[in-house]
Amino acid sequence: MEERRSNPLSRSDGRSQWSMADLNQLLGSTSCMGIMNSDEYAEYYHKFFTITQFLIGKSRLSESEQSRLFQRGFQPSLWAKIERRLEVKIPDHYPGDPYDFEKIKEAATHVLRGTKMELGEGRRKETVIDSTPPPAPNPAIKGED
Repeated sequence: MEERRSNPLSRSDGRSQWSMADLNQLLGSTSCMGIMNSDEYAEYYHKFFTITQFLIGKSRLSESEQSRLFQRGFQPSLWAKIERRLEVKIPDHYPGDPYDFEKIKEAATHVLRGTKMELGEGRRKETVIDSTPPPAPNPAIKGED
């Protein structure tokens, strides 16, 4: 019999209760696989928000912890870009404090804007949509005769 991995957001028993184990499973799988585009980010955000709002409502998680944990789902290279955006937008932020959850969400959305998922050769790849025109070619310099 084939064993299936459970998705923490699709409970077959009808429960809508989440645990820290569900949250840790989501963070581990997301940070391992990486977020490569806006579609994957939207999926991560939805799952993370659903689980953490339940845990906050049950006093099992604080809003400060929610912000700290949200960034754990991002691979280090993506988090560095998000953090740079946050540093520009909130220059007076104290380095030891977590950024506000909504501010992280906005920065991640900005960083991933213009990316979408395409499937090619059985694997995912990132495509960046660039609306800037290509640079004009340099005119050839005429040599002396």
